[in-house]
Order: sequence, then C-alpha cells, then structure tokens
Amino acid sequence: MLVPLVGADVIGTTECCPQIDATPLTSAWQAPFERWFRWDAIWYGSIAQDGYQYAGAREPSNAGFFPLFPLASGVAHRLTGLPVSISGPLISTLAAFIGCWLLYRITRRETDDPEAAGRSAIYLLAYPGAFYLAIGYTEALYMLCGLAAFGWAREGRWGRAGTASFLAGLTRLHGPLLVVPLAYEYLRQRNFRLRDIRVDAIGVTGGAFGVLAFMGYLGLRFGQPMAYFQVQGLFFNRKMAAGAFPNFPGTTLANYLTGFVTAPPSTESFIEIAILILCLVLTLEAWVRLPRMYGVYMLTVSLFVLASGDLNGLPRYSTPVFPIFMALGLMGRRPWVDRAILILMVLAQGILALMFSNGYWIA
Repeated sequence: MLVPLVGADVIGTTECCPQIDATPLTSAWQAPFERWFRWDAIWYGSIAQDGYQYAGAREPSNAGFFPLFPLASGVAHRLTGLPVSISGPLISTLAAFIGCWLLYRITRRETDDPEAAGRSAIYLLAYPGAFYLAIGYTEALYMLCGLAAFGWAREGRWGRAGTASFLAGLTRLHGPLLVVPLAYEYLRQRNFRLRDIRVDAIGVTGGAFGVLAFMGYLGLRFGQPMAYFQVQGLFFNRKMAAGAFPNFPGTTLANYLTGFVTAPPSTESFIEIAILILCLVLTLEAWVRLPRMYGVYMLTVSLFVLASGDLNGLPRYSTPVFPIFMALGLMGRRPWVDRAILILMVLAQGILALMFSNGYWIA
C-alpha cells in the first residue's frame, strides 16, 4: 500500500499494452489494489470475470494462463461483488498467510527449532519477490499447494499429498517439478524397495496430472490442447516454447556471470544473479541440514532454472520455493546474519516493488 504512495513520482518504462500503463493515483483503492493490477494479473482477471478465450495460434489470449487461481478469484468476485482487481489480491493474501502458518509448522517439525521456524516465515515475507504474494498472481496459491503436498507426504498421506500437488499443477506449469521430491520421499519411506510400491504411489504424480488436466480442458474447449504453449511462445516469448529448452546448466550460469562482469548490469539483472547464487548456496544448505526431500526439491528447481537458459523473472518464480526459507531460517541463528538477511532482502523487495508498481517489467 505504501510503495505506490511513496514512489508515485518515479518514472517507469512504457508497458507492452495500453490498458495496463501506469496511471496517477486518484483513489484510495489504487495504492493497495489497482496500482498492482498489471501484466499477468490482467489476464487472470479476465479469466475470473469472463472465462477462457482462445483466438488461435497467432493471437494473444488468456489461454496462456493456468486455471486454479482465476477460478478462486472468480468465486470471490461473484460472492462479494468486488472487482477482480481486488478479489485476486485478497485470494493471494489469504493463501500467503495460510502458507506462512504452514511454513512455520513444517519448519518447526523438521528442525525442532521454533526460532528457526519463525525466521523462515519472516524471511518469506521479506524476500525480494514476496510482493507477488499480495497481488493478483499465482505465487501464494502455488506455494500453499506445495507446502500442503510436502507436509502430507512427510506424514505418508499420499492421497492428500497427491491432491495438493494436483492443485499445484492446475496453478502453475511448474507443478510437475514436485514429482521428483515426492517420488524420492515415497521411495525413502519404503527403503527404496521397488517391490513395496503400492497404488498410493499415484499421489506422487499429482503435479503432472494437474498440467495434463488443464491441457485436456483446452483440447475439449478449443480443440487445441497445446494452446497454452502457443500463447506463451507467441505473446510472452518463452524460450521453452520456442524450442530453446533445455540448455546445459553450466552454460547458463557462465553466460550470466560473464555478462555480469563485462557490461554494466541493470538493477533487475543484479538482483536476479544474486538470487541465483543464493538459491545454489541454499540448495547445498537444504541438502545437508534438512530432510533430503527438501534438498531434492531445491536441486530440481535449480537445475530447471539453469536449463531454461533464462533468469528473467527469477525473483518471482523462486518465491514459492519454500525450502529456501527453511534453510535461511537455520542460517539466521546469529543476530548479525539475521539482520543482514533481512536488510538486504527488504531493500531488494522495495526496489522491485517500486519498479513493478511504476510500469517496469519485472516478471
């Protein structure tokens, strides 16, 4: 709410579409809601209000966005009568607070350290991309589904874990990444004996089935199950859709580090490379100091990011990866480390939020 008020005079770049250009603050609703209703939030809002539309492979449309978040936003919109620019952020904020509670509970159970659990939730809210948890984006809901899936998986409740991961797959394309750590945990609980695999192993694949269900819907509705990838590749220039995936992870890292030292980095690219290095360090931290399932998840995400060949949007896409904050919670035991983590992350979040609310492309 404060960022648009404090930084209303900052001049941003022109956005891609006239309907989402930054405008002067003229009402009390703009600071907490309207000023953040841009980019992907516009598309999610159109699904919540009017449903899916697909105009073919050569036209941008909202078929390039997953359904669970706009479904929840649309329900809130119809029940309350609030515009989708408000119902979406309310759903995100509610999911974020429930996610903080789950993150605290899971971290406390896994580390037996209530102070580390408390720090993990605080670090989540201080993270550079955490403002996405309070606007009309999918990060908070995806994180909540992932937390629920991991929590139930650790308890051996694979039906519930599969349902939660299925919902994650209906929220983001990244849902199938949950399959790897869930499969590891399932096998670990059975001492890696393949003969002990039962029918409940289907819960491991929930994230992949969520994505497939969305593609099936697009096929039934529009006759084009690949409409999501067409729209992403056409309008949003996703390298994965354009056929440049995968890249060798080491090549991606080397290219970014070389570009970082040979040319003046932008503010966003500086934060992106810092977050990449942080994620790689925390992958090792999670692997060593947390149950192996969380380290496997971190490694899977890190390899996927590097294989994509593009760090654009990393502050946003890394926000729902909750083992980051579990590992940070363990690292922040010393007061000076805790203060350094908070100060650096809050400053970075303030910069990115200020840029986003004033028309810059962040993610």
